[in-house]
Amino acid sequence: MEYGKRGIGKLLVQKSLQIAESLGHAVALSHLGSTFSAKICDNCGFETIAETSYAEFYELYSQMSEETKQLHPKCVSMIKRLGQTAVL
Repeated sequence: MEYGKRGIGKLLVQKSLQIAESLGHAVALSHLGSTFSAKICDNCGFETIAETSYAEFYELYSQMSEETKQLHPKCVSMIKRLGQTAVL
């Protein structure tokens, strides 16, 4: 069954952010290896703070299929401030 384009990922991220904020966390940090996950976080207000190309990790990169290399060329670290007074 195909789950893409249904908004499930965005709903999960939004609910996770709500829970984190209700627990008093000031920021949310995510390390993402998927282009799709990074797009979801970007759409939820996360900011990219670091990027690393998979090609820099030769052993991992050499084991990836060509399709995966095209779809997911890098991993990113993203952060989002939670609440009105959150300061990084």
